[in-house]
Amino acid sequence: MCPGAKLSAATATVACVADLAKFFAPGCLGRTVPGPDSRSLTFAALDVETTGLDPAASRVCEVAVVRFRGDGEVLSEYATLVDPQAPMAGTELHEITAEHVTGAPSFAEVLPEVHRLLTGAVVVAHNLAFEDAFFAAEAERAGWSGPAPAAVCTLVTARAQLAGRSYKLNSLYKTLLGSWFPDAHTALGDCRALARLVPALLEQAPVPLRYEGPDPLPGLPRTVEPVRLQPRAVHLSARRGWLAGLAASFPRTADAYPVEPEAERGYRDTLSAAVTRGRLTGEDARRLAVLAGRAGFTQQRLVGLHHAAWAALSAAEDARALPANRLADLAAHLGVSDDAARTDSAAAVRVPPPTADPDAAPTHPAGPEAPATGGGADVRSPRPEESPAGSEAAAPGTDRPESEGAAPAAANGAPTATGGARRGSGRSAAEREAMFRHTWRAQEREPHWPSWDRPGERSAAVRAPEQPGRAAPVPAAAAAEQPTLWDE
Repeated sequence: MCPGAKLSAATATVACVADLAKFFAPGCLGRTVPGPDSRSLTFAALDVETTGLDPAASRVCEVAVVRFRGDGEVLSEYATLVDPQAPMAGTELHEITAEHVTGAPSFAEVLPEVHRLLTGAVVVAHNLAFEDAFFAAEAERAGWSGPAPAAVCTLVTARAQLAGRSYKLNSLYKTLLGSWFPDAHTALGDCRALARLVPALLEQAPVPLRYEGPDPLPGLPRTVEPVRLQPRAVHLSARRGWLAGLAASFPRTADAYPVEPEAERGYRDTLSAAVTRGRLTGEDARRLAVLAGRAGFTQQRLVGLHHAAWAALSAAEDARALPANRLADLAAHLGVSDDAARTDSAAAVRVPPPTADPDAAPTHPAGPEAPATGGGADVRSPRPEESPAGSEAAAPGTDRPESEGAAPAAANGAPTATGGARRGSGRSAAEREAMFRHTWRAQEREPHWPSWDRPGERSAAVRAPEQPGRAAPVPAAAAAEQPTLWDE
């Protein structure tokens, strides 16, 4: 018999599934369970990208952690590519190639630091069984053991709390936040999405969601020197600003990490050459992205280098000869338009900031700006010029609604006369809308993990009959859009 059989339904289920978990100690979020209000907790969003779905044969090739509070305050980020020490696969989904992971640390090298970042918090992952199986397999290969971090599965939580057609992370994000999140199928992008989705779920719940489960592990100090990161640059574009987008795709850490000196020198030299000639090209940006990853830069390090490069240009006599429009473009690509606008006449580089994009939005998790934490590092949400514009752009491995044939919106945001019908599909607008029109269940369901020991199936069912609930709030502007994926 399950050891939790005499407990409440949710508690008993958690007790049973704890026997199946291998690396984490599962808990749950619920309306009726005893425990603290989840909005008072610290969470650690976790995601991995892998070379396949079988943890016995496949390996982790990217890992990320974003620590945040239940009220939405982001505390720190961590992300790095990982050398899978095996042939690369799954590139069509996550776009990681063998070239990307060349020189990256192994999972055994990053595991102590990742585990440390998971302490002092409740881990959240979308399909926790998947992360659990891969972490257990990688830890066994590395001969590593440590205490199990407390963890919650947001897929299981969403199925227990919300009624809907799709429980993919992107679909839930659309329901709760009204837009698609960028950078899907990147470990850091998915963690940033969770760091926004979880606070939104807690805030919009009809009654407070409480946490029941193992206590979070006490926060651990570093006991070993961390290895260099190798972050991945994603979605470089002129529209975002070449290097502004690069910086925004790198983790904003609360701790210091070593850098590779030769790659750092290469970055500084390449950046200096581009800034001196007053033009930053796409080829420059791609070369700089490779060097930034190999150097192991954090977001703060990149932003500091870009501001320093602009300051050096502003102080140079050569800057007087550069046209104002070229300087404006350069400032936008560096992500320093505010600096350019503040430049005084003594520097003779008075540059108006580029015209704002009304659709632009930062991809960094939103919420109140966090105060500096952890060794004096500034981990606030980046200023607008440090964040990529056009966050509604399609992410690798996902399709924008428009690409699926959705009708363009009229000027007022309503669908055009075509009704938003998908080309080649008989699915009605109402059916498409149901993909992200989740409703809160009148009574939560018992959380259930039928495939915990089969994480490759990526499913999590729930029991109990369907009951009506209130609709989760969705901004009106989102109503004309459609998700593209049916289920997790």
